[in-house]
Amino acid sequence: HDLQEPLRKIQAFGGRVVASESDNLSERGVDYLHRMQNAAERMQVLINDLLTYSRVRTRAKEAIPVDLREVIDGVLGDLEVATEEAGAAFEITDLPVIWGDPVQFRQLFQNLLGNALKFRVPDRNLVIRVSACVEAGEHSMAYEAEFEPSESWCVTVEDNGIGFDPAYADRIFGIFQRLHGRSEYPGTGVGLAVCKKIVEHHDGTIDADATPGEGARFVMRFPTGQVSRVMDPGVVSAD
Repeated sequence: HDLQEPLRKIQAFGGRVVASESDNLSERGVDYLHRMQNAAERMQVLINDLLTYSRVRTRAKEAIPVDLREVIDGVLGDLEVATEEAGAAFEITDLPVIWGDPVQFRQLFQNLLGNALKFRVPDRNLVIRVSACVEAGEHSMAYEAEFEPSESWCVTVEDNGIGFDPAYADRIFGIFQRLHGRSEYPGTGVGLAVCKKIVEHHDGTIDADATPGEGARFVMRFPTGQVSRVMDPGVVSAD
């Protein structure tokens, strides 16, 4: 709140100056004003992203069965315009029901699929695949879950976009970490950090690998059984 109120005033008064005083400003003055407005808009996006990051633990709800196919269908509806603009095709296999917070799962896939649409090769037909399987693995049991620890759901999101250098596979999950300039691809560098926090909050893991110019692949692993509770909310909300 303390950050957003001054920002709202900058945006509000900047808008008034544009509406009523633009004719009285020099060309340079108008340019400075537009730069100020653009900076304020970027700050608003950054604040919203940081709030999303902080709320992963503080706004968590009691775990319920979440049908990932329903989650994906909802996300695809939200991304309909971006999908049409990208000319993207989605290939989605059968997906499991996983215990957790449906709002957070929606945020998770909104970020992953949105990134796949964003980081595409302009002259290539974009294909985004979402698949799942059961595989051997172990979990930390932080959820006090009732499941066989030798099994986990493996959910994969992959694309044939621009990819990235695999040397940065761990770095991309850090907050404010960007592999591309803002002028090339918009964003704050918080989205994948949110994804990692959501997955870990559900007692899972997320890994990434890619080939430059050929595509990226994100692999998440979750417990296969019922989660008895949501983890301790921890710190107080930042807002």
